Amino acid sequence: MISKNMIAAIVVLLGFIGAPAAGHAQKPDPANCVLPPAYPTNQAAYVSVSGGNVLSTATFANVPRIPTGISAAIVPFHIGDDVKQAYLVVSSRQPLIWQFKGDAHKIYKLVVLGRRIDQSPVLAGVQGVPSDKIVFLDIDDCFIPRQWQPQDALDNRKGHEVIADLLGRALDVNGEGDSQTSYVEWSNGKISAAPGRFSRPIIPAQAPRGFDAEVWKELLEKRHLIYLGLEVQSPSDIVSEGGMIENFSLPGSYGLARLVGSGYLERVFSGRYKYLMRDRNGKAVAWIEQKKNSPVPSSVSTEREPVYDWRLLKPLDGTHVELFGITRLLIPKNVTQIEDVGLKECAEAEGPLGERMFADHCP
Repeated sequence: MISKNMIAAIVVLLGFIGAPAAGHAQKPDPANCVLPPAYPTNQAAYVSVSGGNVLSTATFANVPRIPTGISAAIVPFHIGDDVKQAYLVVSSRQPLIWQFKGDAHKIYKLVVLGRRIDQSPVLAGVQGVPSDKIVFLDIDDCFIPRQWQPQDALDNRKGHEVIADLLGRALDVNGEGDSQTSYVEWSNGKISAAPGRFSRPIIPAQAPRGFDAEVWKELLEKRHLIYLGLEVQSPSDIVSEGGMIENFSLPGSYGLARLVGSGYLERVFSGRYKYLMRDRNGKAVAWIEQKKNSPVPSSVSTEREPVYDWRLLKPLDGTHVELFGITRLLIPKNVTQIEDVGLKECAEAEGPLGERMFADHCP
């Protein structure tokens, strides 16, 4: 069985997908929402989704660091062979990579609406469409958040109505996906978006390059707790406004496996064990962790597993380590970690080699 810390790291929460901080650094400006002209011969379409159900190993460059990191989901988008000269507007308030497949060459113009953090590039990327066909716009400039609207004149138009008004023409088709959209398809005169919350997430059977094999194996053993898959993507294959880089702040055990495999962290035996408690019928009920310098509780079985801490080998970029399920971190004195790791320092405790100890609860 796997420790409580590992289970916490494995459960990938949607709230950790790097949603930008609420609000806007400056008042949105509708004048910045300028869509390229659509011609009468274009098939005009609008699609909005709240997120995807597969994470990318790439993330956005040149954006401010936030404690949860910024992880992008992937939404595959299939263009059918019946689509002609497509003028397509896509939007999401979550960091997203639109992965176009099928007859994507039939896209005449692609307008991508996404969020910014302060004045960062738009948090959206595109695969499968040339950069000269793509325009990136701040979603808040096009869909003004309610806090910036006059309370006596709120805009109650739906998203597709706003886009139609901005284009000055009716849309041929529009569609909408949910927070775990597994794919979008435009064919046979309609747009459909498949929800991914009922499908099993796609997780590579082997640890990708740069990911620790042992942590990955433990992740796979508890894959039923994970509802977001992972896909390896090369940053150079993705078009974005500000460039793409490798993501070292993936949530849960994805991020833990990457940090260990990339030499940022190592597992350290804490000297403690946890013991399995069973009920009268022999069914496993809970793990009881042995307290330091305390005897093993008589109510538990002799089945035990070691309790591990994590040692930092080189500085992190400010991402809080509880994102990876880490509740105790040891920082050697020769590692200069300036930025906050998200845990409190235990002034009266240290690691086995004299490291500084950071924990959610100090021993």
